[in-house]
Amino acid sequence: MGDVQDRGTRPVSPPLAGRAGKAGPVGPHFGGRVYPEGAVRFGQEVGAVVESSVQEWQACIDACTRCARACEECITSCLKEPDVQARVRCVQLLRDCADVCTLSAALMARGSRYAGQLAGVCATACDDCAAECERFQDEHCQDCARHCRHCAEECRLMSERSRP
Repeated sequence: MGDVQDRGTRPVSPPLAGRAGKAGPVGPHFGGRVYPEGAVRFGQEVGAVVESSVQEWQACIDACTRCARACEECITSCLKEPDVQARVRCVQLLRDCADVCTLSAALMARGSRYAGQLAGVCATACDDCAAECERFQDEHCQDCARHCRHCAEECRLMSERSRP
């Protein structure tokens, strides 16, 4: 495997070309991969703005993450219940809530300018999901409803704090 030209300016060896642990012409190796000089890898700090936003929003990120997990677990449990047909709307809302919570947490973690707006949508999805879960007396539904209510509160606070 030959060298690849980097925008026609200099040869760049492809990742995983038997160079693990060595600094290459384009930057240091991390986990066997070559990253360009100045590249930001997952987990590195991007800057003070993102770092301070993430710290400010950490309670909401955590609530969203816990809520998404509770929703996914509740879906699995609901699908095993004998009255699964009565839970179709619940499962649909659980799926939406889990997806919105996951995306909200991701946008907050990266300091996205849309995080506040999506947090408002997330609060609504969590409220709707909690109301539906509360209709069922199963422990998994009641537990999920509690997580959804808590997440809705955190998302409303975050959404209000992020308004201009």
